[in-house]
Amino acid sequence: MQKRWFIPLLCIFSFSLMASDDVDIDNEILRLKKELAQVSKQRKKVRKAAKEDKKEFSQYQKRTKERFSVLAAETDSVRKEVGVLNKKSAALGSTLYGLEARQKNLDLKQKGLQKKLVDLCKAAIEMTKAAPPLLSKKSADGLDFLKSELAVGSIDNIEGMERLVKIINDLDVQLMNIEIAQGASPIPQIQGNVYRLRVGGVFEASVDIKGTKCAIWNTDKWVFVDDEGVASEILEAVMIREGKALPAFVKLPYTVADEGGTNAQ
Repeated sequence: MQKRWFIPLLCIFSFSLMASDDVDIDNEILRLKKELAQVSKQRKKVRKAAKEDKKEFSQYQKRTKERFSVLAAETDSVRKEVGVLNKKSAALGSTLYGLEARQKNLDLKQKGLQKKLVDLCKAAIEMTKAAPPLLSKKSADGLDFLKSELAVGSIDNIEGMERLVKIINDLDVQLMNIEIAQGASPIPQIQGNVYRLRVGGVFEASVDIKGTKCAIWNTDKWVFVDDEGVASEILEAVMIREGKALPAFVKLPYTVADEGGTNAQ
């Protein structure tokens, strides 16, 4: 390859040198050889670089193809997983729908039970109205408060049931108890503070502290009794119950005629 370039160039420079007597032919030939050697060296570098580029590009193509193969496999795997997840999602959706239907059914039952509890509270309140005031007020207040909480849903049915049972049990216990209280007179005919005596759910009386006047509860109202003998008997029963007098049998006026002629029990 060098000879093909060298001969034409040599001829050209030979003619040029023949036109100039000052040119050193040997030096020019040596310079041309060096330049040709440099050109040849550069061409080798270029061919080597091209060969390396071709090799690197081939490797790049191979790596790219491998990556595409991996991505294709991963894509297929993802598609399969998506299919499995879609099936699971459909199954879960069906299960969730069933659970929601059950929950709605339970909610309806809970609302029905809530209404029954409210109705029981109302019925219990009506029953307590027939009890003496000391007993009915405590029970009625608790029942009325429970009824309002159930009506607005501020408590659940389980708590409502437990509290209703507790109130009724407490009422049953109170129906067998004797209660003494002291406070303002429930009727205007008796002035100042009075003693209140309740015997279970069948009798309640109010007597002044001197034992001169009293009143007896008659189902739905107080009946005033202006009788010192009756009043003193009631006051004595209060004193015995509080341990301020010796035990003794006391005759309580379970029946007394009110102003209309009706007997108070």
